[in-house]
Amino acid sequence: MKHFIILLAAVIAFASCKKDNQSNPVEKVSKQMTSFKITHSDGKARTNTYSFDDQNRIIVDAYENGKTTYSYPEKNKIIEQDYFNNAPTTSKVFELDERGLVVKGWEKNAAGTIVAELAYEYDKNNYMVKYTYSRPNYLYEAFYTIENDRLLSVKKYLNNAIDGHYAMMYDNAMPYKGDPMYWTLPHATVFGRRSAWLPSGEKGYSATNVLLYDLRYNWTFDKDGYPVQREVKDLMDPTYFFKIEYGYKQL
Repeated sequence: MKHFIILLAAVIAFASCKKDNQSNPVEKVSKQMTSFKITHSDGKARTNTYSFDDQNRIIVDAYENGKTTYSYPEKNKIIEQDYFNNAPTTSKVFELDERGLVVKGWEKNAAGTIVAELAYEYDKNNYMVKYTYSRPNYLYEAFYTIENDRLLSVKKYLNNAIDGHYAMMYDNAMPYKGDPMYWTLPHATVFGRRSAWLPSGEKGYSATNVLLYDLRYNWTFDKDGYPVQREVKDLMDPTYFFKIEYGYKQL
């Protein structure tokens, strides 16, 4: 469940750094993430490799035994299609507003039947402040607290009852640069901003406010200031560890 909580936050959002780092002036170099590899303490690893069209929009996210494709049939629409061993499985259709941000979505099963609805809300600075996923007899909501261009916490509700929350830490915070914030993939700028700063850790709590995990992040950067690796440890579980490596191409 811990992996799911951490990686789910990974699948719903991107951000873009709007601040300059005086001690690390690397803003002249622009890069795009092309790979994402996560390795767990048991040695198991998963690598995602990304392909883009001539407008630098993601069109394929390839991984072991499957892939996800993205198409853009209209200016305000994105279609996401999942495949397992080349067979189509679930898909999503996203609707964008005039800002180019996703505001609605519909999840479909392999037969093309809508099984869930998604909704996204943003503040005036394009930070995501609410995410909703609903299907019959199931309602998941997440509320994001933003302060000083930082994501501070996320409260989660399941069927209108509190289901826990997690809080971010920013000790020795670095301005966020490029696509690979710790939960991101290279197409999620359409889901608004999350934080202008890289977090140093994350604490997760249950619905009754019991501490479930206490993560610490150790970032490694390339010569241009882009994060190339993040090591994650849980202070509550010394055996828990994973590492994320990011690959880029220069634009």
